[in-house]
Amino acid sequence: MAGCNDDDACTDDTCDPVLGCSHVPFTGFEAILCRCDQPPPLACLTEVPPESIETGRARACDLIAQAGTDANRSRRLLLHAAQIAKRLQRKAKRAGHGALSPTCSAALEEEFRTLRHLARDYAHSLPRP
Repeated sequence: MAGCNDDDACTDDTCDPVLGCSHVPFTGFEAILCRCDQPPPLACLTEVPPESIETGRARACDLIAQAGTDANRSRRLLLHAAQIAKRLQRKAKRAGHGALSPTCSAALEEEFRTLRHLARDYAHSLPRP
């Protein structure tokens, strides 16, 4: 419903006349894929992150996409993507000391922290091969 839209494509927005708005985050693999499909944070719209951040994000999301098609390697691929996201968190923080504004840097750090935790937690929920 339009009145309950939280502008987060990774939540299911509903409106109940009695309870009000509800924004339930996607779970499981769908939540991870959704994070990869998001545009840059609003705080970064007028800035260009360093190329290493852009290529790292693309690599992590490629691994996540592969995990969705390769059940035998999905756990390992997701854990690798989580490691990349952890490195990207550090790169985003360092970029906030010159290459990016502190606001953009913090938004990217949060984006990569969320991606990292989603990928890691889902990977750990999968059976070991």
